[in-house]
Amino acid sequence: MNAADITSAVAGILIAITAITALIIAWKQISVLKEVSAIEAYEAYHELAIQYPEFSGGADPESLSPLELERYISFVLYVLMVGDRIYNLFPRSEEWRNTIADDIDLHKGLILSPYFDRYREADWDIQHLIDRMIGAEK
Repeated sequence: MNAADITSAVAGILIAITAITALIIAWKQISVLKEVSAIEAYEAYHELAIQYPEFSGGADPESLSPLELERYISFVLYVLMVGDRIYNLFPRSEEWRNTIADDIDLHKGLILSPYFDRYREADWDIQHLIDRMIGAEK
C-alpha cells in the first residue's frame, strides 16, 4: 500500500466521521425544534386560558349564553388543535400525552354534548383526535 492509498483511505474515514457527526447534530437540532414547537403551542394555549379563565377549567354548556357557548366551543377547538399538534410532534411521549389528556378532560362536558356534534363531523379528523385523547365515551 502506497502513500496515496493510505491518504485516500484516511480521507474516506474522515468524510464518514464528518457525515455521521453532521447527522447526529441535525437529529439533535430537529429534536430541540420539536420540543420548542410543542412548548410554544402549549404556552399559547395557557395564554388563552388566562385570557378566558371562565373556560379554562371547563364550563357547563347549558349555563352559557349563545355567544358564550360559541366562545367556549372555539376555546375547546383550540385546545384540541394544540393537543393534536403536540401529539403529532411526540406521538410516543407518555408525559405529553397525559398533559394533553388532562387538559382535554376538563372539557369533556362540552366535547361529548350535542353542542359539539357538528365539529366532530368537520372535514378534519376531530373525532379521531377526541377518541385518541379521551376515548370514545359517547
